[in-house]
Amino acid sequence: MCVHKKKKNEKKINECEKEMKELEASPQRKQVKIKNEIEQESDDEIDNIPFRWSKVERPSELRVLEQHTSKLKCVQFSPDGLAIVFAADKCAEIQSIQSHCKMATQFNGHSNITGRELTAFNGHSDVIRCAQFSPDGHTIVSCSRDRSIRLWDIATGRELQFFGIHSKSVDWVQFAHDGHSIVSCSWDLTVQWLDIKQNKAVKVFTGHSDAVHRINLSPDGCKIVSCSSDKTIRLWDVSTTKQLYALNTHSGDVNCVQFSPDGRTIASCHEDNAIRLWRCDPTNPIHIIKGHSAAVNDVCFSPDGHRILSCSSDKTIRLWK
Repeated sequence: MCVHKKKKNEKKINECEKEMKELEASPQRKQVKIKNEIEQESDDEIDNIPFRWSKVERPSELRVLEQHTSKLKCVQFSPDGLAIVFAADKCAEIQSIQSHCKMATQFNGHSNITGRELTAFNGHSDVIRCAQFSPDGHTIVSCSRDRSIRLWDIATGRELQFFGIHSKSVDWVQFAHDGHSIVSCSWDLTVQWLDIKQNKAVKVFTGHSDAVHRINLSPDGCKIVSCSSDKTIRLWDVSTTKQLYALNTHSGDVNCVQFSPDGRTIASCHEDNAIRLWRCDPTNPIHIIKGHSAAVNDVCFSPDGHRILSCSSDKTIRLWK
């Protein structure tokens, strides 16, 4: 892929009054989901952005969600891409993408029915760090500061399984692509592979020297990338649990790591305001992308792999080409 220096290569969504913590492109590449209190869009462009990815079309549409009074903690598309579920401090909401209307809301234990009844998932005793849909869309997995991982039936809200394999806060969980396993990471310095049927951890990946905050499974399911407060990004072989390499970024905490759709590139975002792109057998980053003026909290590839979205404590969302 060729890289050219060029100005006005970035679309900037208008500044918001609250920090943005996370965002992701939908499967149809027509929506953006944002973890913060205010979401806005604009056709404005800005100068002084160092890199452009060539031969990539600009996105045709950005969807904007409504304003909230507190920070959003977690958000995810449903597998069919037609709905979003997200949570703030005291509010959980399901929203239709196409109609842009609430399907259901729960606030302080009371339901505000606007479409169909909301299912409440009660069981965690501390802050929920992450929630993810299963590949078939019938189950949700969640993890919490209470050190547990739980599986839930979406239709009934019933807790299906409890995993208590971590000794400290669990920061992230992800279903394996076949839906039969779960990958998790924790402040106990480990990444673990959980077999749902056996109801136990069958693989443990060790090597980080500080809390592990984020993991991502490669598209082929053969590798895991992880990032940590130890300032490293590590790549793991799923079958052997061996560490393939460790990158010391020398750039403060790494907040997020994400495989590209083809599995050949890893994007990471950092406390030093930068985004870095790495090959899966790297010695140095392919590109260091600068433009944010504060810590970059999340980064993701578009499904076609030609665009990157980032969000930052500088209150902006930026689209990179």
